[in-house]
Amino acid sequence: MMDAHRYSALHMRKMSMGIRACLEILYPPECPVCQKLLINHREKDMGIHAACCRRLKRIQEPMCKKCGKPLVSPQQEYCYDCSRRPGSFESGHGLWLYDRCSSDSIFAYKYGRKREYAAFYTKALLHFYGAWIRDRRVQQLVPVPVSRQKKRQRGFNQAQLLAEGIGETLHIPVNSKGLVRIHSTAPQKELGKEERRKNLEKAFQADAARFRGVKRVLLIDDIYTTGSTVEYCTRALQKAGVEKVWFLTLCIGGPF
Repeated sequence: MMDAHRYSALHMRKMSMGIRACLEILYPPECPVCQKLLINHREKDMGIHAACCRRLKRIQEPMCKKCGKPLVSPQQEYCYDCSRRPGSFESGHGLWLYDRCSSDSIFAYKYGRKREYAAFYTKALLHFYGAWIRDRRVQQLVPVPVSRQKKRQRGFNQAQLLAEGIGETLHIPVNSKGLVRIHSTAPQKELGKEERRKNLEKAFQADAARFRGVKRVLLIDDIYTTGSTVEYCTRALQKAGVEKVWFLTLCIGGPF
């Protein structure tokens, strides 16, 4: 005869499955690339159409040893930016090449209020970089902050959702209040390299009290281009006492 505890657990699982089924009927999942509905069970589990998944160009070797940008030649060790001006961070990775396909998906995620895409993005980041994150032995995940104005417009911080998904799976605390953007900045994609640097200089501030005893952190963001955002976030974290900073993003520009 089934005991009360096992019966209760089984009952809760059935309720959860029932609620999930109802939500899928009311809000059917859609592909984060083509934004069409996911029909079969396999694609629902993947969170993306198989053909659309192949359209996302995953970054592989050769890549920059510092920032993870794709390189033209396997004889290169560092990209143009990192060879000229090595960043203060330890190293980092981007999952996909920042092209039309990935940028359209992220645009819909950030500006189309497609928060549900975070589940697929997080699963992909964990699949390819979960072991890499564990090997860094980071103590906290820190999402790159957005300004209050942008957060009001979007309704959420896209990097924070990614950090929370990763943190929940790997059991790493997410510090979403320790690093703040102290003033709004112009969109980085609209600026040149020197303008990007000036745009972000002194834009970030870290609260040392929230990083007391924390020496190793992983920055989470959606896009890495020249690295200015990650660099100035790193400098702010180091001023607060953090010793080692790595980063992980969905997309990265290149090759360079």
